Amino acid sequence: PAARTAAPHADKAVGIDTECGLLYTSGTTGRPKGCILSNAYFLRAGEWYAALDGACSIRPDAERVITPLPLNHMNAMAFSTMVVLVAGGCLVQLDRFHPKTWLASARESGATIVHYLGVMPAMLLSAPASPADRDHAIRWGFGAGVDRKNHAPFEERFGFPLVEAWAMTETGAAACIMANREPRLVGTSCFGRQEDFVQIRLVGEDGSDVGVDAPGELLVRSAGVDPRRYFFSGYLKDEEATREAWADGWFHTGDLVRRDAEGNFFFVDRKKNVIRRSGENISAVEVESVLNEHPAVKTSAVAATPDAVRGDEVLACIVMREGADASERAAIAASIVDACARAARLLQGAGLRGIRRCAAAHTLAEDPARPAARDGPVPAGAEPLRRHPRHEEEAGMTHRKRLSYEGVAVAVPVTVPYVRYSTRTAHWFIGQAIEALVESSGVPKSRSTACASAASRSRPTRPWASPSTLASRHAGSTMCQPAAPRA
Repeated sequence: PAARTAAPHADKAVGIDTECGLLYTSGTTGRPKGCILSNAYFLRAGEWYAALDGACSIRPDAERVITPLPLNHMNAMAFSTMVVLVAGGCLVQLDRFHPKTWLASARESGATIVHYLGVMPAMLLSAPASPADRDHAIRWGFGAGVDRKNHAPFEERFGFPLVEAWAMTETGAAACIMANREPRLVGTSCFGRQEDFVQIRLVGEDGSDVGVDAPGELLVRSAGVDPRRYFFSGYLKDEEATREAWADGWFHTGDLVRRDAEGNFFFVDRKKNVIRRSGENISAVEVESVLNEHPAVKTSAVAATPDAVRGDEVLACIVMREGADASERAAIAASIVDACARAARLLQGAGLRGIRRCAAAHTLAEDPARPAARDGPVPAGAEPLRRHPRHEEEAGMTHRKRLSYEGVAVAVPVTVPYVRYSTRTAHWFIGQAIEALVESSGVPKSRSTACASAASRSRPTRPWASPSTLASRHAGSTMCQPAAPRA
């Protein structure tokens, strides 16, 4: 059928500022917003990438870039695709990340550059070491969010550097910061130093610039006469959100970052992920990093839960490693809390003081409608875990009856890896964590149906299977792909 309205720009000539793509943000601070991206945005991404130096030099017509990241996100659509179009070479576009066969795919395709997210190195390191780990042609990896404890061990084992970078869908390469020059400060969440083409500020809650090593919100803009040059053109049908993002002539990223005396930038957390406990800001990422170092912890996720006295309290959900003795949950929980307390003393209040010993014995409130758990009744005075009311208000959620599980001594979490990419993916990870929590708690299987259903409803689809708008415009470019998806 014919369109109901005429194309709004049909009478305009195609130029450098013409819309080329529309990519949606994940909505970590609200509803997802469509970012209007111009031809200039994509061309700048390719030109910036092709001109990299230091640890990340690009050899014209020689690189083979392999990525499992979907083409409906800017990392693959703007960076890995455009560098191949600008500098020549080959793009190896995987259907998704397969930990068991990823290295074999890189080896077979002759990949020289890999794109990654923080969860990928952790999954690759979990496999047994092999002499084949260094049997590849990979020169370096481009990504973000590698866990600090995994950074150096990964480079030592697999023989190539993981170069951390920072960017957003809204910024593209206009404000991309990358640790491609030494010292890279491996294992510190460092993502590089300021370049001449971008201006940067770190500001506190009052809008003033913070000092050395103090965390502040990252504000960026292009250097020169046009502060928005090569940035996104705006949010689709949301001029107010666009104006708010560009308040006072700076793009407000929502990321908390600190800068040391040498000018190195270190990622702290998303601003909305910071837990405000008794007037103190606690980074969920920092707490997760310490929790994940415990030998019994496979992965973890930290969030705020409301507290009548302190405002927010720290809630940590933990997935135990395989083989952990379920009968020793209380002892394991106590040892985790002790390890966190030791780390807090060493870090001198870097946000970990919110973990209290009593958290190890925290139990969800007993639901009288449920039969008693086999571990016995719930201690008197236990409070149910609830979604933070601020989060409900921001999401426009309606209040509904909440379920609780009695007799659960350890709240079991997963880390949601670098979830700027998809809130649906985040919900799937959270659903998996809840399902694991229920199964390990002793609640009868029939009682965990709601969790399993919630997890399956939140399971992410595979939107990247659809053709990419940008790729379809460059059908003649050299692209290669494995013959069939790998298990």
